[in-house]
Amino acid sequence: DGSIDELYDSPLTRKGFEQALLLQQHTDLQSAEVAVVSPATRTIQTMLCAFPGARASSSSKMSTQNLAEASAHSIEAHVWPLLREHLTESCDIGTGASELQTQWPMLDFSNVPEVWWYVDPEVSPIDPLASRKFFRERGFFERESMVEQRADQIVKDLHELPFDKIACFSHSDLIAVILQRHFKMEESKVFLDNAQILGVDLHKSP
Repeated sequence: DGSIDELYDSPLTRKGFEQALLLQQHTDLQSAEVAVVSPATRTIQTMLCAFPGARASSSSKMSTQNLAEASAHSIEAHVWPLLREHLTESCDIGTGASELQTQWPMLDFSNVPEVWWYVDPEVSPIDPLASRKFFRERGFFERESMVEQRADQIVKDLHELPFDKIACFSHSDLIAVILQRHFKMEESKVFLDNAQILGVDLHKSP
């Protein structure tokens, strides 16, 4: 509902936080070397529940001594705008990068455009509030072909990371596109529940 401001860039609910905090106990995440995350508030919150010590760069943010004393739930994290959700609802319209940087100073939003979600050509690409106004008045959505192109680029970028185990925090609809296009999974199996973890082998992606 585009008339309800609270639904834009919707955060986790209490139940969502309870589900996300359980991720700290997941063995697959405990062995992750790096995290990549969508700039959406709910995905950042989920990542920080899983890795409370997440930061932009382990080398630049902490001294060697502090690194040695860091929690097991620390990880180097990168914010990737490409990991945003397929924009179809008001909750997929985000918060401006400058405001996100203020909210989460431990992360680096310097490579995130101020308006990092999809907008129609008529909508300002630099004014976050313009998207909300336009959506309320006229509505807009991201074409499926654009999401497919984005999914292909994400897989390519993941392949280029110099890590073996990557924790990726993204969104159900986008992940479903990736799983169908690159891992040939059946449609009935590609839509994940909240805070569900699915492991895939990037080397098996064509």
